[in-house]
Amino acid sequence: MSPSPVRWLVSATACTLAGCTVGPDYVPPTLEAPDAWHREVVADLDGKRLESWWSLLGDPELEALITRAGAGNLDLRQAFERVNEAMAQRGIAVSNRYPQTEGIGSATSIRASDRTQPLLGDDPFKSYQLGVGSSWEIDAFGRITRLIESAEAGLAAQLEAYRDIMVVLYAEVGIQYVELRTLRERLRLTEENIRLQETTLQLTRDRAAAGLVSDLDVRQAELNLARTRSVAPTLRAAIAATTFRLAVLCGHRPGSPDLDTQLTANGPLQLPERAVMTTPVDALRRRPDLRAAERRLAAEIASIGVAEADLYPRFALLGSLTFDGINGNLGDTLSSDALTRSIGPSFRWNLLNGDRVQSQIDAQIARADQARTGYEQAVLRAFEEIEASLAAYAEESLRLQELEASVTAAQQSVELVESLYRTGRVDFQNVLDTQRALATQQDEAAVSRGVILQHLIRLFRALGGGWAESRSLDAQAAAKAD
Repeated sequence: MSPSPVRWLVSATACTLAGCTVGPDYVPPTLEAPDAWHREVVADLDGKRLESWWSLLGDPELEALITRAGAGNLDLRQAFERVNEAMAQRGIAVSNRYPQTEGIGSATSIRASDRTQPLLGDDPFKSYQLGVGSSWEIDAFGRITRLIESAEAGLAAQLEAYRDIMVVLYAEVGIQYVELRTLRERLRLTEENIRLQETTLQLTRDRAAAGLVSDLDVRQAELNLARTRSVAPTLRAAIAATTFRLAVLCGHRPGSPDLDTQLTANGPLQLPERAVMTTPVDALRRRPDLRAAERRLAAEIASIGVAEADLYPRFALLGSLTFDGINGNLGDTLSSDALTRSIGPSFRWNLLNGDRVQSQIDAQIARADQARTGYEQAVLRAFEEIEASLAAYAEESLRLQELEASVTAAQQSVELVESLYRTGRVDFQNVLDTQRALATQQDEAAVSRGVILQHLIRLFRALGGGWAESRSLDAQAAAKAD
């Protein structure tokens, strides 16, 4: 006696519940990290403070820019749409667990040809069909289970990629803002030196008019002043370009008035009293790019099971309920005696496929190996970024100390040499040399102060700073509302 469809369904379901899931189970890779970084700065930051690292700089204008970028940046919005796509793909995968039902309907009219008309008659032959059909795949070997695992891992990978773009975006906003403030400080120092050199030029003219010095001093003073003045247009152009870049990062048109009116702060940004650090393992676990790479690996491992499931038969339960009518009207078709019912199991099995299925499995295994290698490479790059940022930050901090000392010495030298020049005890070349040295050292110190902050922001980025679970979810909700 053949088993009933219900008994067959129960048997297939029991096989599924017993764990007949093909393919390897995913084992997360071991994250190996040293106990400490090669170059320690300080140990004063946990993950909570990394979430909003910009608050350590204490600049309201920067915090407002970060908020604008989070709400308006188009790269971030595009990444959010990729998350939405991955959510939909996961929904498609999950739907395979449930019966798939579709409506069935047709109305056909056939008129016999002249040759067959004597056999079929003059009247057209009409047939009607209306009903529903359903199929339900039984996950006997775990194909659907692995499909859902892969889709869920893919969704998690896209969410981590969204967070990674957030990390990169906020760091880029911070770097560009520091660049803007540095350029403005350099312009301010340049204008101060222009005023200083204008005073010196007037002094040489007065002394030349009194016959105390030659016109050579006047020409050299004019040369020095013109050279310093020529720096200002370059700095103003760079300020404009940096402002435009910040506008694009915030999702605004370059030159947008509302953003320009917000960017009004001048003067150098203050360096935080303490820098930041966290343990190597915590930093790697926090980085969203590594988390995304690990989730992509999980998705590829799960897809091996999807490919291997094609080695085995695919079982399904089919059923339909239709009303059939011939040469009648639609009302006759919907009568109870026109009802046709069908239900029963079916299976498909790739028996002779020329090793196609095995080749697909081998290809998927190779993709999983690529994902594993990509994850390992991402870990190495993370170490490289963090260690390089640490070294750059530490060494530039030492350089700034020397530059600040040189600025102090140059300022004192300018005051002293101008006093000596007024009394005729030194020639004008000494004045030129000290003024040029002061302008150079002030500019280099201003640049170095900005570079330190930029290295610090790159360190925040390398440590995975700039995203928080709550802020990520808030951004998604805001994007959906829009």
